[in-house]
Amino acid sequence: MDMKSLSIGPFNEGFIRVATTSDPASTETKFTGEIEILARHHTRLPSEIDGERMRLASHPAGKMLLEREAANKAAGKLVEVPIRMFFNKTANALTVKYQAFDGEGRPVCVGDGCNARRTSLIEGNQPVTVDAPCAGSEDCEFAQSGVVSCRRQVKMPVQIKGQANALSVFEVRTSSFNAYKTLRAQLELIESRFGGLRHVPIKLSLWQASNEASSFEPFDVFKLSLDGNSEVEVMRQAKKERDEEKECGLVSDQDAIYEKLQNGDADSKLSLAFDDFNEISDFYAPVAIPKAERRKGSQSVSSPLTKRHARSSAPHLAADLISSSLAQAGLAPAAEQSTPTQ
Repeated sequence: MDMKSLSIGPFNEGFIRVATTSDPASTETKFTGEIEILARHHTRLPSEIDGERMRLASHPAGKMLLEREAANKAAGKLVEVPIRMFFNKTANALTVKYQAFDGEGRPVCVGDGCNARRTSLIEGNQPVTVDAPCAGSEDCEFAQSGVVSCRRQVKMPVQIKGQANALSVFEVRTSSFNAYKTLRAQLELIESRFGGLRHVPIKLSLWQASNEASSFEPFDVFKLSLDGNSEVEVMRQAKKERDEEKECGLVSDQDAIYEKLQNGDADSKLSLAFDDFNEISDFYAPVAIPKAERRKGSQSVSSPLTKRHARSSAPHLAADLISSSLAQAGLAPAAEQSTPTQ
């Protein structure tokens, strides 16, 4: 593994996501109108299909907020999470990308909706990374070939008000395009209005939407709101905390710290660095990938497709990867799980 390709970020002690339930007899997902806070470790749950299944365990912060926050006590479930943004700039506070994994959980492609980087092995088990166009998981032939699983990934690191460890974050995760648009617009406004995101009291909650893609059934989407009675009150609280931090000598520029860790790599956001596949599947419900024939060593899903193209240029290699994948899959794109479009 190329250690320079590792994506370095704040320590993540848990995840925040929109809570859903699924019918074991179908792939239909139902929204429950609440938020889940999950730990990094898994727990075993009984399953009607295979006896048991693994699921991320609940994080104690969820119980704390359920007992502490008035809105949660009134609702009897977690509907509101008081947060502070870890980063000061929206560009660092909210990220989105497409990432594809092979049947064994290895990252093989990452894209931003325009450009992608795809990895494979050529003769002699030599890794090669090629540039390719990115149309997104819904429209990409490679993503729909059935040999990889690709989903949109939206991530937002935050800190929960009252959390014990000031050096850790909770990662808000979703694949919702509506959530990304909502959070991006609100964060840009907060950054501009309050001179940055840090120390601004914010609440993470849900709103409902529906559209033709969801058969007009409502689905839950993340949103932000100010944690105060007015903008003036919120600004005074943010200013007080910023002044206290500055007075005691704490450096508040988390953005500069982690931007430096990327070593100025302009392609860091399209890095094929490993991301735990179990965590990815817990959040983005990737399509089921048929078990491929056992590959040798660390051979990637695209390796057999590239052997005869070892001397091809990058653009031709990318094109050949896509067409060969489709041929291998019998030209039959896998059907995505029937989750409501968010």
